[in-house]
Amino acid sequence: MKSFEYYAPDSLEEAADILARFSGRAAVLAGGTDLIPDLKRKKRAPECLVNIKNIVGLRAIEEEEGGLKIGSLTTIQDVIAAPRLSGVHGLLRQAAVHLATPQIRVRATVGGNICHASPAADLAPPLMALDSRAIIQTPRGRLRLALDDFFLGPRRTALGPEDLLVGLTVPRPEGAAGTCFLKIGRTKMADLALVNVAVFVELSRADRRCCQARIVLGAVAPTPIRARRAEEMLVGNMVGHDLIEETARSAAEETQPISDVRASREYRKEMARVLTVRALRAAVDLAETAAAA
Repeated sequence: MKSFEYYAPDSLEEAADILARFSGRAAVLAGGTDLIPDLKRKKRAPECLVNIKNIVGLRAIEEEEGGLKIGSLTTIQDVIAAPRLSGVHGLLRQAAVHLATPQIRVRATVGGNICHASPAADLAPPLMALDSRAIIQTPRGRLRLALDDFFLGPRRTALGPEDLLVGLTVPRPEGAAGTCFLKIGRTKMADLALVNVAVFVELSRADRRCCQARIVLGAVAPTPIRARRAEEMLVGNMVGHDLIEETARSAAEETQPISDVRASREYRKEMARVLTVRALRAAVDLAETAAAA
């Protein structure tokens, strides 16, 4: 492992100064469950390591107007245990319990899982399905960026060399909504997704037609992707068995999977279709229940 300078700032301002000084040559340490193995394997060789664990206020799940705010240092175990993550926000808990092992979940952070930008990241699809936005501290001030625009490629994000992800906002839908997250891996637990999918469906209380839908697939393209053509097929329609099957086929056609040692391209495409069918059925059932309440 190459030697590096180490800093543990106590404030965002101090962290920003360090990132500016090393512009592009620093790595941010949160939980370290991805970064430390990368350093040991020499996949990364930063000149500086910035441990942000001491910065107060970045580990929290808080109510805010219109939804929730999740700090970037919130651990995966915090997500699982959070009482505020109920209703549609429970989608995040569904994904978190499938992420790695209990030993990793107590250290791994929400921000780290997002910033690592793995196409197979388990939290990215549910956060995108819930229309979340990244809260980014930049040298020019704080901005909010839709997660749809955050991921640029494998291990590539919209963060600049001096930017820091400080949290995420997750809106609360006003209508009758249902969600579902599903994942398939080579083993039942503690494995990267071969395919994962998160679905959000909102129905009109008046006529039960779909008024909003988001279908997000992971591990089937260079980034987590919205199946936008499939989403458009649902909006404005009554969502029944035939439409769900047709929509899932469309979603699978929008994927761009690869073949590797873990699964073939054809298998991933078929599993994208199958998981989308199952997720849509579950989400629509929940939305129907909410509409009837």
